[in-house]
Formats: sequence, C-alpha cells, structure tokens
Amino acid sequence: MLENIAENNGLIISLVGILFVFTGLVMIAIAISLFNRVFHRMETRAKKKEESGAQGKKIKKPKISLSTKTVPEDDLVAITIALEIYKKLHFEQHSNKVTFTRGESSSAWKSGFRYGQRL
Repeated sequence: MLENIAENNGLIISLVGILFVFTGLVMIAIAISLFNRVFHRMETRAKKKEESGAQGKKIKKPKISLSTKTVPEDDLVAITIALEIYKKLHFEQHSNKVTFTRGESSSAWKSGFRYGQRL
C-alpha cells in the first residue's frame, strides 16, 4: 500500500490539496474581515451625517414619553380573547386523522383485492 502511494506521488498530491483548502479558507476569512471593516466605516459615516444634519446643524431627537394610563379590564379581556381565537384559527394544527369505516363500498382502492391486483 505504501509503495502505491510513493509510486503515484500520493503524498505530494495530498499535501497540495491540503494547501489549497487552507489557502481558500484563509482567503475567505480575510474577505469576511474586510467586509466587516467596510460596513463598519459606512455605518459610522451614516451616523455622523445623521447627527450633524444636511446643513451642519444638530437635529434634535424626539422625546418618547411612556404614558402610565391603565387599560380597563374589559378591554384587556376582549383583546386576550381575540388573540386566542386568532391563534387557534391560524397557528394551531388541525387534526389530520382519517377514519375508515368497515363495510362494502364501491371504491377503486378496495376493488383491487377482488381481482388479485394487490398482495
């Protein structure tokens, strides 16, 4: 077995294959890191433009206020029921059971047994 490997340059071929694979992996890793750097720079430039505005003036960000109003309990119950009905209609699996009843019927599936077409 070792003679065949030495005779057909198997060791050199396997080393060259390993070298190609790892070179490709290194090139992919370099490309990914370059993409990350480019996208990071684009993001920081966009943020700087957003903060400074088009004319060099700072744009004020709107303030978000969270109200502490309480929702009536009847409304919460109605919302909860509506969500449960929606979930049952659209997200729950329906029963896919098929029930066969015994008896004589003129089905093409059952007629195969009569004529010896099924085992």
